[in-house]
Parts: sequence; C-alpha cells; structure tokens
Amino acid sequence: MIELFLDSGAYSAWTKKESINLQDYIDFIHKNKHLISVYCNLDDIESPKKTWENQVEMEKQGLAPLPVYHVDEPIEYLFTAMKYDFFGVGGMALASATGRENAFNRIFKALCVKENDYKPVHKIHGLGMTSSTLLWRFPWYSTDSGSWMQYSKYGAILYPSTLKGKLDYRKPPKVIFVSERSPSQHIESGPHYNQLSKNQQNKIIAYLGKKDFILGESEMIEENEKRVENVIEKGLRNDHKLRDQLNLMHFIESEHYTKDWPWEFVRQDLWDEEEEDFISPHKKVHDTSQPTSKVQIYFAGNFPLMKDIEAERANRNKVCMYYKSYRRLISYYYKDDIQNLLDLKQEELDES
Repeated sequence: MIELFLDSGAYSAWTKKESINLQDYIDFIHKNKHLISVYCNLDDIESPKKTWENQVEMEKQGLAPLPVYHVDEPIEYLFTAMKYDFFGVGGMALASATGRENAFNRIFKALCVKENDYKPVHKIHGLGMTSSTLLWRFPWYSTDSGSWMQYSKYGAILYPSTLKGKLDYRKPPKVIFVSERSPSQHIESGPHYNQLSKNQQNKIIAYLGKKDFILGESEMIEENEKRVENVIEKGLRNDHKLRDQLNLMHFIESEHYTKDWPWEFVRQDLWDEEEEDFISPHKKVHDTSQPTSKVQIYFAGNFPLMKDIEAERANRNKVCMYYKSYRRLISYYYKDDIQNLLDLKQEELDES
C-alpha cells in the first residue's frame, strides 16, 4: 500500500526564484486529498509570518495542513506550532550540520518537558532529515529522506554497519560502490565491491540474497572509441532501479531498530540551565492510551523517476513484499511528475 505525504515544494521554488500560488495549491489538495495521508502548509522560506497566514487561510478553506516551523525562526513560532498535535520542522537545507543539531536540541527541549518524563507530547515530522545519526538522536515521529536515490544514482548500495558480527542500524550505513561505471574503482572516493576482501564480499552477497537481490555482472568494453558497459547478468551492478529498491529497503529496515515513540529525550547539559525562553505556553501530557510506534520514513526525491509508473509500481511491490507500506513524499512544485503516484494510489483504492 502506498502512503503519500505532500510537501508544497516551497524550498525548491525559492531556490529557483519562483513562487507557488496559494489558491492553486489549495485547489490541488481539495482535488486529491482522498489520495494523500498528510499534506503540508505552504511555507514561506523568508517570512514565518506569511507561513502562518497561509496556514490560517488553508484552514479557513476547510483543510487541515501540517504546520511547518523552520529551524532558524524565533521560538515564538515554535510555540505557535505547538498548538497542534502534529507539525513539521523544516529549513534543514539552509543550516549547517552543527546548526541543525543545535536547533533540534532547542526544539526537543521545548517539546520534552520534565512533567511528561521528558517524552515529546507532539508528533514531529523532520522535513529533509537525512542524517541517520540525527534520526537516532531525537524522538521524531516521522521524517523524509531523498538520500536513498542519490546513492543508487552514483552506482552505490547501502550496507548496514555491524557490531560484534551483527547488523547495527544505529550507525550510518556503509556505502559500497558496485557499478562497473563507478569511478570509485579507480580513485580514492570510497570502497568498491571489487576492492573488498573475499570474506567481505561473501557477507554482502549473503545480505543481498536475504533480500532477493543479486549483484549481477558487467564488463566495460571498447566500442567506437568509447568505453561502454556490456551487461552479462542483470543485477545491482548495472541496474540503478534495483539499487533504488535495495536502498529503500535499508531505510525501512532501520525503522524497526529505532526506539518506540514516544521516548524520553534527556540531555543533562540542556536541562542544567533554567531558561524561560524554552517554557512553552502549550504544555500538555502525552495520551498514554495512544499506541507506541516506530519512526516512519517517507522517501523523497527522484521526481523524474515518478514519471515512470512501472518503476514506481515495482518499488511499491518490492517493498510491500516485506513491509506494510511504501511511503512516498511528493512535491506540489513537481506536480506534473507526481501524477503517476496519485494514479497508482487511486488504483489501490479502486481495487480495495
């Protein structure tokens, strides 16, 4: 089953010095909201005031968008977001790694109050939160990441780190280049499968076998004074769509190793100082009748691929062989590219 999370694409538009019409966005959601699990407010990258004006207008028109707070905004806007049970945290792309972590410490300090045993009383979605380290460090309810397809595009697969001979998803995965086209074979940019020891290769082959993948085989040959790939056996070495599927499954697998939400966030160095700025006017206690859950990761990016409905269908089918749902983040800014996913979701509804 596909679960769709709609982002406005405001950041993409902003980087290209374009804008998104609020009414057009509202009309699009009204037309498709039966296909969408979550849809975000149209945030304004430069003006938190405008972001909240958009939130109010969307609500006036009968929608319930996910509010969005940016990590560089004044904390009073965080407190406004905390009027809602579920909201998003964005602005990651404009902050440094240290800046993001400091911002998350600040946000979760406000959310995880002592009166609630330091557990979050709000569900938080991390927009564009791709770091596995930060995924484990903070009690997110859900996140989205586009890094899965970045690795596969450059000929790499994700292989879990290990601890005492067992897979350990709490650490960042190892990036293993497998494509014969990958320059990693020839320069010091990272490990290539061909450069690994036989023992390491056997472990990777065993891991792939459990997921019903094979490495495949290719060779680079000279043809018309160009080096071209000759595919001998189709597999991860020569098919980026298969690498997409494997890397998707790595992130889904990592969900099952996270703590059950809500879990306590305690940083002693943060709690030593009593700062009035961090005291939210919207304190409440978590409803213990709600079931616990693992973090939910939505897969972002690869919008041109979304035009290939068979590729998306294959991703959905492969993922759902092992897991309950295939979660996909779609962007209104790329509305022409995402239609196939909306159609695929409609097919599911028609068949149910």
